[in-house]
Amino acid sequence: MAFRYFPQLLGAFSMSLLTWSSQAQSQSHQDFSCASSSSKRTVTIITFAPSERQPRGGCRVDYTKDGATKEMWSSATGHAYCTKQATKLVTKLTEAHYECRLQTPQQPSD
Repeated sequence: MAFRYFPQLLGAFSMSLLTWSSQAQSQSHQDFSCASSSSKRTVTIITFAPSERQPRGGCRVDYTKDGATKEMWSSATGHAYCTKQATKLVTKLTEAHYECRLQTPQQPSD
Protein backbone atom coordinates (compact mmCIF):
# COMPACT_ATOMS: atom_id res chain seq x y z
CA MET A 1 0.00 0.00 0.00
CA ALA A 2 1.52 3.31 -1.10
CA PHE A 3 0.08 5.21 1.88
CA ARG A 4 2.52 3.59 4.33
CA TYR A 5 5.35 5.47 2.62
CA PHE A 6 3.62 8.83 2.94
CA PRO A 7 5.26 9.84 6.28
CA GLN A 8 8.71 9.44 4.73
CA LEU A 9 7.57 11.36 1.65
CA LEU A 10 6.17 14.15 3.82
CA GLY A 11 9.41 14.32 5.84
CA ALA A 12 11.50 14.57 2.68
CA PHE A 13 9.10 17.21 1.35
CA SER A 14 9.40 19.30 4.52
CA MET A 15 13.21 19.26 4.47
CA SER A 16 13.30 19.99 0.75
CA LEU A 17 10.81 22.83 1.17
CA LEU A 18 12.95 24.48 3.86
CA THR A 19 16.04 24.36 1.66
CA TRP A 20 14.15 25.40 -1.43
CA SER A 21 12.33 28.28 0.33
CA SER A 22 15.52 29.81 1.61
CA GLN A 23 16.96 29.82 -1.92
CA ALA A 24 13.91 31.32 -3.62
CA GLN A 25 14.48 34.34 -5.81
CA SER A 26 11.15 35.62 -7.16
CA GLN A 27 9.22 32.39 -7.71
CA SER A 28 9.91 28.72 -7.07
CA HIS A 29 7.88 25.58 -7.31
CA GLN A 30 7.73 22.11 -5.80
CA ASP A 31 6.00 19.24 -7.60
CA PHE A 32 4.41 16.03 -6.45
CA SER A 33 4.04 13.63 -9.36
CA CYS A 34 1.29 11.10 -8.68
CA ALA A 35 0.58 8.14 -10.94
CA SER A 36 -1.78 5.21 -11.01
CA SER A 37 -1.93 2.48 -13.60
CA SER A 38 -4.07 4.61 -15.90
CA SER A 39 -3.39 8.26 -15.16
CA LYS A 40 -0.96 10.88 -13.92
CA ARG A 41 -1.66 13.87 -11.68
CA THR A 42 0.63 16.68 -10.53
CA VAL A 43 0.30 18.86 -7.44
CA THR A 44 2.50 21.96 -7.63
CA ILE A 45 3.21 24.44 -4.85
CA ILE A 46 4.38 27.77 -6.24
CA THR A 47 5.97 30.14 -3.74
CA PHE A 48 6.51 33.83 -4.40
CA ALA A 49 9.33 35.68 -2.67
CA PRO A 50 8.49 38.55 -0.30
CA SER A 51 7.91 41.91 -1.92
CA GLU A 52 6.80 45.38 -0.85
CA ARG A 53 3.18 44.42 -1.50
CA GLN A 54 3.49 41.01 0.20
CA PRO A 55 6.19 41.15 2.89
CA ARG A 56 5.68 37.48 3.84
CA GLY A 57 5.56 36.28 0.25
CA GLY A 58 2.70 34.33 -1.22
CA CYS A 59 1.89 30.95 -2.70
CA ARG A 60 -0.45 29.01 -4.91
CA VAL A 61 -1.30 25.32 -5.35
CA ASP A 62 -1.95 24.07 -8.88
CA TYR A 63 -3.43 20.67 -9.74
CA THR A 64 -2.89 19.08 -13.14
CA LYS A 65 -5.27 16.32 -14.19
CA ASP A 66 -5.67 14.97 -17.73
CA GLY A 67 -3.37 17.72 -19.04
CA ALA A 68 -5.49 20.56 -17.63
CA THR A 69 -4.07 22.70 -14.80
CA LYS A 70 -6.35 24.39 -12.29
CA GLU A 71 -5.41 26.73 -9.44
CA MET A 72 -6.77 25.12 -6.29
CA TRP A 73 -5.65 27.45 -3.46
CA SER A 74 -3.60 30.58 -2.90
CA SER A 75 -2.38 32.72 -0.02
CA ALA A 76 -0.85 36.18 0.19
CA THR A 77 0.65 35.58 3.64
CA GLY A 78 3.27 32.88 3.12
CA HIS A 79 3.55 29.27 2.06
CA ALA A 80 2.33 27.39 5.17
CA TYR A 81 -1.31 27.39 3.99
CA CYS A 82 -0.37 26.12 0.54
CA THR A 83 1.83 23.40 2.00
CA LYS A 84 -1.02 22.24 4.23
CA GLN A 85 -3.54 22.18 1.37
CA ALA A 86 -1.16 20.44 -1.05
CA THR A 87 -0.38 17.81 1.59
CA LYS A 88 -4.10 17.10 2.03
CA LEU A 89 -4.52 16.69 -1.74
CA VAL A 90 -1.49 14.38 -2.05
CA THR A 91 -2.85 12.34 0.88
CA LYS A 92 -6.19 11.92 -0.90
CA LEU A 93 -4.43 10.83 -4.09
CA THR A 94 -2.33 8.34 -2.14
CA GLU A 95 -5.45 6.95 -0.47
CA ALA A 96 -6.95 6.56 -3.97
CA HIS A 97 -3.98 4.28 -4.86
CA TYR A 98 -1.83 6.84 -6.63
CA GLU A 99 1.90 6.56 -6.03
CA CYS A 100 3.16 10.07 -5.32
CA ARG A 101 6.76 11.17 -5.50
CA LEU A 102 8.30 14.48 -4.61
CA GLN A 103 10.17 15.90 -7.59
CA THR A 104 13.49 17.76 -7.36
CA PRO A 105 12.99 21.46 -6.53
CA GLN A 106 13.23 23.73 -9.54
CA GLN A 107 14.70 27.22 -9.48
CA PRO A 108 13.78 29.82 -12.08
CA SER A 109 16.49 30.87 -14.46
CA ASP A 110 17.19 34.59 -14.24
